Amino acid sequence: MKTMESITVSARKGVFLAFLLFAFSQVSLGQSILCPINPPPLACNVEPTISLTGQPMLIELCANPVITHMDMVSPGDCPNTYTIQRTFFVTDDCGNNLSCIQVIDVIDQAPPLFSEFVTPPNPAVFTLRDRTSSLTEINLAGTYNNIANVLPGEMVNLTFSRTTVREPDAECPGCIVQHHIGIPGIFSECLFSTTGNSSNTHNINFTAPNEPGVYYIQRTSTLWYSCDQFGIPEYPTGPDHAIAILIVGEPGCPGEVSVSWMGEIPAPSVTGTAIATDPCDPTPTITFLDDLEWETDLCPEIGTIHRTWTVTDACGNVNVCVQPITLIDDLAPVISGPSAIEVTYGSPTDPETIGIPEVYDNFDNEPSVTYTDQVQIRTYPLGKIIERTWTATDECGNESFFIQLITELDAQPGIICPEDTQPMPCNITFSPEVTGE
Repeated sequence: MKTMESITVSARKGVFLAFLLFAFSQVSLGQSILCPINPPPLACNVEPTISLTGQPMLIELCANPVITHMDMVSPGDCPNTYTIQRTFFVTDDCGNNLSCIQVIDVIDQAPPLFSEFVTPPNPAVFTLRDRTSSLTEINLAGTYNNIANVLPGEMVNLTFSRTTVREPDAECPGCIVQHHIGIPGIFSECLFSTTGNSSNTHNINFTAPNEPGVYYIQRTSTLWYSCDQFGIPEYPTGPDHAIAILIVGEPGCPGEVSVSWMGEIPAPSVTGTAIATDPCDPTPTITFLDDLEWETDLCPEIGTIHRTWTVTDACGNVNVCVQPITLIDDLAPVISGPSAIEVTYGSPTDPETIGIPEVYDNFDNEPSVTYTDQVQIRTYPLGKIIERTWTATDECGNESFFIQLITELDAQPGIICPEDTQPMPCNITFSPEVTGE
């Protein structure tokens, strides 16, 4: 009968033997090289360097071992994914030639990130005081593009080439131009430029903001004589003067907006377009679907669109966000006609006879239409002028007006002579009663 102590010793031997079996399974060619274990799958934007995936462990080799490796790459199921079969080779002074194999999978499981911004032109061209500067080969954060996605607080490198050309008939041929590149409140770099016709390559390093968001790297130019003449300039805001965009952290959807209801669902060009970035797919597919809910008794907010944005990369990774769009009825109805009219004195002037205006509203199918008359009486020529003010009001109280002029004209009485009379005796007194009126 085994004692508890002997059972414990046997268990320890089993664990030790299991460890040896595991170690031996990783060893080839004389138990002298132990390959690094296969790492967890790497993201497609991570470089599978030796320092990241590991070096082999050498066991009981002679002096001066030399380690080399060779990678055999097999493409994956979607773009920018692949499998590396990394073979390590070891030689030493004793003539040992050993090898082992490590397998590294590079995958794309990260969904794209949403962002809303206006892409600056690349190259960027701008003019100051008869000098045209061109910024070409803009490379932000190693992307070889002017758009990059970085982590908060990450060190960022920006490089570009600049060429400044002065017009031959410049008003100030001796003026010196300073170009300033920066993010307001984050960093500012002054680039000295001669009086014109100069070319330089610039390399700028700065720390990304700690606050996630979309930051425009701005440029501005001055006619200062030195970079420290007046200190840091005032940078413009927005995309109009930007040369690059830095996306810090995980951007969000296009923001919530309120727009006037124009009779149809507003396009993204009005409400904002989602733009996505993906570390593995430079052109992920972006689509949207609208869900419209009408409101009742909430004027002027007559409805809400829940616009669901979906971005899908080449590996099928999906990200979804919802943009609320509030519809506002702040537009008055459109009212037109009837035109001004002249009528005979005493003729009917009611709207059914004179005419009723046409009314259209972007939201209310049956806006109310009313009118008031302001009458001006004339004694000569006899008649009157009616100023008829039409008012169209929609369900949310938006009003529009139209004035119609109605002029009544007096019909002047004609003079009709009586017929010629027959010959009469000379003693007759002629009067209208006798001869006729």
